[in-house]
Amino acid sequence: MMKIIKPVIKYCYFVLSGLLAFFLVLLFYGSITFPYLVDKSGASALQFQMNYSLVDLYFLFNLLILLPIIRYYLPRLYSSKSVAFETYKDKAMKLHHQDIQNNHKGHSWTPDHVTSNPWEYSASQTQSYGDVSNWGFTIFKNLMLNILIILIGILFLVPIVIRRRKHSPKDRQIDR
Repeated sequence: MMKIIKPVIKYCYFVLSGLLAFFLVLLFYGSITFPYLVDKSGASALQFQMNYSLVDLYFLFNLLILLPIIRYYLPRLYSSKSVAFETYKDKAMKLHHQDIQNNHKGHSWTPDHVTSNPWEYSASQTQSYGDVSNWGFTIFKNLMLNILIILIGILFLVPIVIRRRKHSPKDRQIDR
């Protein structure tokens, strides 16, 4: 039972993560419009219109079929570990430590050949917005990747197909 539930949950997560990108693509393409209606009192109400075409079915196919396949087989595209921001506060702290090491030796509160300041920050890093920037960049990067996959998802299947053909059982039999 868990073997079925886990892939279904992953599929739903992948589709839900692509819904905002799908909406933005349809909005940009003009399939979804928001014309404003003004009534007699001068107040405006939001009206929602959808105009579908065959291209929209292609985008829907990419959202429902290709996006989950690509996210499953190419998870490193969506990895958040590859991004590392260094904020100005972190850089200033590193420069401060370098300055202390280079110019302030022999203080009475330090052991031999070690420079430290007992009144410095108690944490190894300063409080900064580095993690928030990293998180925001990861979300933006994933959104742009989802938009690209919804627009040109078939091109993302090429590395998956090439990799699958290299590791197919027929090739193994020929090598023997």
